[in-house]
Amino acid sequence: MLPKGFTARLPLWRYLVAARVRQMRSVACLTLFFFALPVIPAAPWSPAVWGATPPTVQLLDAPAPGATVNYLVRFAWQGADADGIVTGYRYAIDPPAFGDPYWIATIATEQSIFFRTSELQLPIPATGPVTFTQPHTLLLESIDNDGLMSDPLSRSFFSSTVAPDVQIQSPSPSATGPVAIDDQVTIQWQGTDADGVFSNRPVRYKYALFGEFSGLPGGIDGVWSHPDEIRLAYAPEFTNWTDTSADSTTVRLTNLILGSR
Repeated sequence: MLPKGFTARLPLWRYLVAARVRQMRSVACLTLFFFALPVIPAAPWSPAVWGATPPTVQLLDAPAPGATVNYLVRFAWQGADADGIVTGYRYAIDPPAFGDPYWIATIATEQSIFFRTSELQLPIPATGPVTFTQPHTLLLESIDNDGLMSDPLSRSFFSSTVAPDVQIQSPSPSATGPVAIDDQVTIQWQGTDADGVFSNRPVRYKYALFGEFSGLPGGIDGVWSHPDEIRLAYAPEFTNWTDTSADSTTVRLTNLILGSR
């Protein structure tokens, strides 16, 4: 049997030892958690990147602001990041005035883009090429390894294209009057697209057959004197005209009424 005083100290000793063990375990857990923090990927809103610098981007090749250029436009750009590396880019074409643009992600530093060009330039000239233009804007950003984005860079310009030209080769047109034909005829033509990118052939043709009572502006005589009246009346959609491919440059017309125009 132990002395009375010694027995009273035993629970206290056990309590102190247990407390120290729990305290050591707690410290060990805290130490383990502290060393595990650096392996967690840093998000743009985390303290690890609060002091990070966003990247920058510049255009190396692009139309001058407000310039009118061909509808196939080449862009080249370069990004930089003072405290890391640029990992990619994104661009948007014709961003809306309100709402988010449609972004296209890329790691490339150059891109050639075909721009829609469908606004007819008026007035249509009596002779010479017919021109179409359309305004466009390119928006560009760079992205760094921290997920930060540069300030958006924009460039606005006008795309332009020249309407293709087509000539009837057979039967040969006459500048002095109508050409006499039978009740059937094969019309043959040839077209040229002066500013075509991959080929100087038009991608398709459209044609229509008009008679004396077809509702032409000014009638056949009016169109004979001013051929561009047809273009003014039907361009650029030429609704209800017959469509053909680039390889189809002839049409066979039959059951024509002799003596009619």
